[in-house]
Amino acid sequence: MKKIICPVDFSDNSLDAARFALRFAAISEAKIKFIYVSSVLIPTGGMSYGVGVESPSYHLKLRTEELEEQIDILYKEAKIKRDPKTSICEAVDYASLVHGVTETAKKFKADLIIMGTKGAAGLRRIFMGSVTASVLEEAPCPVLAVPVNFKAKFIKKIGMATELKQIKREAKKAIDFARIFDAHLDLFHIGSNQPEDADKMIEELKTKNGYDKISYTEVKPKYEGDITGGLNQYTASKKPDVLIMFYTKRNWFNKLTQISRTKEMLFHADTAVLSFRREKK
Repeated sequence: MKKIICPVDFSDNSLDAARFALRFAAISEAKIKFIYVSSVLIPTGGMSYGVGVESPSYHLKLRTEELEEQIDILYKEAKIKRDPKTSICEAVDYASLVHGVTETAKKFKADLIIMGTKGAAGLRRIFMGSVTASVLEEAPCPVLAVPVNFKAKFIKKIGMATELKQIKREAKKAIDFARIFDAHLDLFHIGSNQPEDADKMIEELKTKNGYDKISYTEVKPKYEGDITGGLNQYTASKKPDVLIMFYTKRNWFNKLTQISRTKEMLFHADTAVLSFRREKK
């Protein structure tokens, strides 16, 4: 993860995400671009004499300068020296925040998007979701969602939810992330169908990836099939700093009738959630 995108709208939640992102970039020696997505409106009708109108380029220049000032403050708070070659600020012009984040990530060839997330309630959660959940659907790279009031800190514990089917491939991605922080990685599967050879599976992963800080936890929810309950049960007992999940992009009908477990955690978890798109076999 050598290139990171972090959208900032100056809200407390986005600034918390930016604080985490700049520390992440410093630790991983990654290049980071902080962006402010602005929809520049160009007047099409006649204007009264003497009325000044910002040009699109001037508007974006001002927003970029404001973003630069805010990010400088965050670096000073974190007592991290900012390198202008690897820490960039840019205001971009897009019709929506989702489009702005995903398209900028594509152009920047980002390896990771770090952004704040806010929950939604009731039916809005299912049919509308949050901006972060929408970014998740279109992002060209993994998305790390930082919840409200999450404070930047050194990552020590990481949990990874697994369906066991692609565990070697998916565990490698989680291990690569854990290695950045030298953090402990705990794999867990929800349900009664737990692997009989979990210890052997973990030892093989340790040997193959050259990383010893890996463990396995059985999660058996009160009701069989209650995946969301199992996820909440795990985060409540283990209290991971980051929860890693893998998801499959679903069609439009599924989007209307279901909510993915990854999105569910974006709305409910008190921990950060790192989401990888599941690769096709």
